[in-house]
Amino acid sequence: MNIRLLDTDEKHDALNLVKEVFFQENNLGYTPEGARSFLKLLDEAGLKMMWLGAYEKALEGVIGWDPDTMHILWLFVREENRRKRIGTFLVQELSKIAFTEGYDRLTLSGRCEVREFYDFLGFLPEGEEYIRDGVRLQRMELMLADRFLGTQATVCIEHTIGELHGVFADEQYLCNTGYIEELAAHSGLFQDAYVIGQTEPAESFTGTVIGIVYRREGGSAWIVADGTDYDHAWIIDQIAFQEQYYETRIVWYEQRA
Repeated sequence: MNIRLLDTDEKHDALNLVKEVFFQENNLGYTPEGARSFLKLLDEAGLKMMWLGAYEKALEGVIGWDPDTMHILWLFVREENRRKRIGTFLVQELSKIAFTEGYDRLTLSGRCEVREFYDFLGFLPEGEEYIRDGVRLQRMELMLADRFLGTQATVCIEHTIGELHGVFADEQYLCNTGYIEELAAHSGLFQDAYVIGQTEPAESFTGTVIGIVYRREGGSAWIVADGTDYDHAWIIDQIAFQEQYYETRIVWYEQRA
């Protein structure tokens, strides 16, 4: 299986594959008006989007997304080539691209009848199901940093305990904070991080990634500690000086063990 980015000419092949599958599956249940809207969006935006294609003897599956938001718009595999994990491989490859480019999640609005597939890949629901153009949909997110839970990381500390916050007035840093050294060195990504268990100002700290804080508005912060035996409520209090201003979701290492 060869998975690669498609050039401009190959994007036409991707659009044709989407249309072929769409028609074969009775317009995916969309109303006539909804089907027209689907095809109009594909024709108007398809060539502007980014695409990955999965090739065996020919183009067998595609995934198309908005490069500015990493929102997946289309994921289609030819019916005769399903159950070969082609869709899984496409999402995994896109996940690597997104993380390398500094995105912490993929998003999509998927049909509820295929939600089991997205659940299997680790997508989480965001909000309630809704109906659009006769089709039940669920907005979902795939959090990309979860695979680092339980790994070792070094935090380059930029703000130390007791320092006044430069953005939120009258707030003090209750823990040392900075960015993940390994990601900055290898990918140029300055990933925010909190240090838990260190009680004095320092320049760096190496520990275990025990939590990932995902902000609904975008962005994330890693929680790095000198062990895993910490009360989650206490950690939340330690980082509240900053995270209280965001709507967040925290994924803990123990939940993934």
